[in-house]
Order: sequence, then C-alpha cells, then structure tokens
Amino acid sequence: MKKKLCLALSGALCLSAGVGCGTETTEETLTPVRLNEVVHSVFYAPQYVAQELGFFEEEGLDVSVTVGNGADKSMTALLSDSADIALLGTEAGLYVYAEGKADYPKTFAQLTQRAGNFLVSREEEPDFQWSDLEGKSVIGGRLGGMPEMVLEYIIKENGMTIGKDMEIINNIDFTSTAGAFLGEVGDYTVEFEPAATTLEQSGKGHIVASLGEASGYVPYTVYMAQDAFLQAHPDVVEAFTRAIYKGQQWVESHSAAEIAKVIQPQFAETDLDTLTTIVERYQKQLGIQGPVITYNGAMILDSADRRVLYRQELKADDARLILEAGLNYDTTMCIWSDNKLYGNKLNDRIQEYSQATKVTPLLMPSIDELLAQGITKILWYDDVSQIQQIEKELRKTAHFHNVTFCTSKPFYLEFFSSKVSKAAAIDCIGKLYDFTPAETIAIGDGFNDLSMIRYAALGVAMANAPDGVKESADYITARTNNEDGVAEVLEKFVL
Repeated sequence: MKKKLCLALSGALCLSAGVGCGTETTEETLTPVRLNEVVHSVFYAPQYVAQELGFFEEEGLDVSVTVGNGADKSMTALLSDSADIALLGTEAGLYVYAEGKADYPKTFAQLTQRAGNFLVSREEEPDFQWSDLEGKSVIGGRLGGMPEMVLEYIIKENGMTIGKDMEIINNIDFTSTAGAFLGEVGDYTVEFEPAATTLEQSGKGHIVASLGEASGYVPYTVYMAQDAFLQAHPDVVEAFTRAIYKGQQWVESHSAAEIAKVIQPQFAETDLDTLTTIVERYQKQLGIQGPVITYNGAMILDSADRRVLYRQELKADDARLILEAGLNYDTTMCIWSDNKLYGNKLNDRIQEYSQATKVTPLLMPSIDELLAQGITKILWYDDVSQIQQIEKELRKTAHFHNVTFCTSKPFYLEFFSSKVSKAAAIDCIGKLYDFTPAETIAIGDGFNDLSMIRYAALGVAMANAPDGVKESADYITARTNNEDGVAEVLEKFVL
C-alpha cells in the first residue's frame, strides 16, 4: 500500500459490551459501592461522566469515591476493606498475587488502555525526540508503578540505558512530583492532567511528549475487587461495569467541549477552557483522529471537535413522503435530524438502536418541525418479514424522486438522498485530505457498504457479510466483525 492510506470502516462495525441493559431504580433501592481511585485525573473522564450523568444510579448503584493518591494506597484500601472496588494500575494486583495471598484482588474491567501522562520539560522543545533525554534526569514516579514502568519501556525502546545514558528519579511521592519539579528537581517530569497543564500555564514547564502515544496500548488502569466481593456480589460488579461502559460510549460520541462541561464539577478548580484543552489532548492521544463518515455517507464529521465537514440531506418533499409512509405502515422510524436521533415511538426497538449508535433518542416532533431542521437519514426498524414486504412494495409504488433505500441489516430499511453513498463520502474526504482511491481500504459487512467496497483499491467484506457483498469484495476476512475481523485486515495489509 502507498504511504498515505484512508481506512473506511462500515458504520455497522460497532463495539458492544454484551452485558445487557440496566433497570430503572429509585434512591431507596440503590446499593452502596465504595470506590477508591488511584488519582483524580481527567484521564478517567468516562467514570466521571458516569457519575455526573447518573449512569451508576440507572444501574441501581450509589457510588462514593475516595482518592488513594498512589496505587499502593488504593490497594491498601481494598485489602483493608475500606473500599469495595479500586481503580488502579494492573501491577498492583500482580504484586499482591506474588505474595501468595489466598484472597487476592482480581481485575474485572478496564478503563484505559494507554498511559495517561505527559513528559514536561523546563524549556520549549517543539522538535522533541526521546533521544533528547540522554544525559538528563526525569522525575518518573514510584518505582514499580505503571507510570514509571511505562517510562522505562519507552526509554529502552529508544535505545537508551537507564542509569547510564539518563536517570529516572523514582523516590518522590506521587503527589509531590510537580512540586519537586518546581523546586528545580530533575530536567523533566512525568505528570497526569490537570497537573501537566497547570505546570505549562505557570510558565515553569512545557508539555513535549505523550507517554501514551509513545508506548502504545497497555492494560493501564483497571477496576479490581477482592475475590470474595466478586463472588458475593456478581450483580453489583456487572451493574458497575455497565455504567462505566455507558460512560465510555458517551465520551466516544461527544466533543471535548461537551465532555468538559459534564465533568467540570469534578474539577471545580480548573476553568472550562482549560479543561476542554486537556480533554482534547487526551482525545488526540487515545482516539483515532480524522474524518468520520456517518449516515451512510450523508455526513462527514471531524472526530476531534465534531465539526461537520460535509452534509447531504434528503429533499423536504421526499422526506415528507417517507415519514408519512412510515406512519401508515406503523413501523418504528429512527430519524436523524440536526445530528440528533428522533423516533416516532420510543419503544424497545429504538432503544436497542440507540444503544448501538450511542445516542439517546427523542420523541419525534411534527413532520414540519423535522423538515425545517433538515433530515439526514431515515431508518425503519421492523420484523424481517415485514421489512422484506415493505421494500418489495416500495420498489413498485414509491414516488420518491431523489431517494436511495436499502436494507443495511435484514430488519433495517434505510432512506437517504440519492446523491449519498459511502463511496462519494470517501471521494469527498480524498479531496479534503489529498489522497486517491488507490490509497484506500474499505471494510464493510452490509449492502450499504457496497459502494465503498467497489470504490476502494482494496474492498474488504467481513466473514459475516451477505453473499452479495462478498461477491464484490477483493478480500473476505476469516473472522467476523465481532471476532476482530478489522484487526485481521490491519495486520495483513497495513502493519
């Protein structure tokens, strides 16, 4: 493949927790859960979103949070029964296990998969390279802790020997590293947010590198509990995991500004603009940056700030006919308007669709109100047999003039402008970011992916794609999209 590469993924390739749905509850029935977090950092935004938006309460939990300020202290809280659950680095559990304890803590969920700290220098270094640490000293955190071990890994990967080529200062308490740096200890320091940005704003430090970007994926911060607690309260553990997953989904689908606004009560000492900047920094570190094709190609969003780069809406007359027909068929309609999800019925079907899209549905207003906002896409959700019958009838009787409709799943019938296709969207991105069809890979699993599979230099169909999609593909994965089929493509053609 060429140096520049556009990787187009079907919108159908969504991650799922696979743990079911929570149940509504009242304050009187909430189960108390004591959570000790290793440090209070913006890095743990999904947890704070779950707290602030009531996801724990939705799952029947009353979660109280204390801060350990160090993995050793958080583990002590867990072992001494001062906490039911601890959020800390994976290494802490391994150390306890190595001691031979019968009731050792176990990991049951993971919150982060990259290091969440940053390298701060005394001077601006716009062209910083890790080799620049040669002959220097770095405040690295507690010996044997995840921040320090990840730093060691990065140093070794960049060909340096600790103690010979550079020095790691690892005898300073976790909460005192920034203060020590201000006190002229070390040439660099490794800090979480908001401490890193605070140093930068003071003019005494400059963020020059992300340890998360440099180290790659690691099982960084996880939730642990004693085995006895896991065995006695499996329903509580499952509910807690669901709430955290809801927080992760929400963070993934919202902008930095929206995330910062929700979690600001957790960081009252940090102004909203600064908090937004910090969240943006983490998003760039942890997520795939670049344009995102959505609504079958009807809209292209910038993943960093949710800015609309391209939009192609249904014509008003056509949208009205589709909505009126949907009401006549009494089918469940999922309507995308102004980047919001509306439903003519807030039933189980639209709730299921909502979970897949990570967007909370709103009750549909009048047709005129929707048309005034503009409608990007309409999806009908019904029994497979009903969808098949409706599609057959519409092929013969529909009076849509500028509409394309197809089944993305056997129970989904989707309507969008005839000018819309995922291929057209990829072509639009190519013009925006200067790449050609010869530099693209498209991966899909449904009939709505056919245009981009045919367009790309390498069109890939998932193992679970319909035969009609597989016939148009250059490559068919051995694994489904629920079995890391995308990873298979990346390993074979990209890495």
